[in-house]
Amino acid sequence: MEHCFIYAGRQVNDKWAIIRICEKAHGVGAYALDGILDKQINRWIALGHATDEDLAKYPRAEWQRMKQYLNRIYEPKRPTHQKTA
Repeated sequence: MEHCFIYAGRQVNDKWAIIRICEKAHGVGAYALDGILDKQINRWIALGHATDEDLAKYPRAEWQRMKQYLNRIYEPKRPTHQKTA
């Protein structure tokens, strides 16, 4: 599990802010020295799960600005699923 955000010096423990990632990505266990954690993409995923009500609980954070920034980076890379006949 990855806590994607720190707010007021503490991890955000809301469901939307915690995502599942593999051991290799988190850099634990056998991968302790070889982790491939990408905090930025993890934050993008977490913000995609958050509702406006979720984000309103943390008024000092600039969630919408962060979300727009991350969407510009990762949205074009999102795989598209096309139906086949």
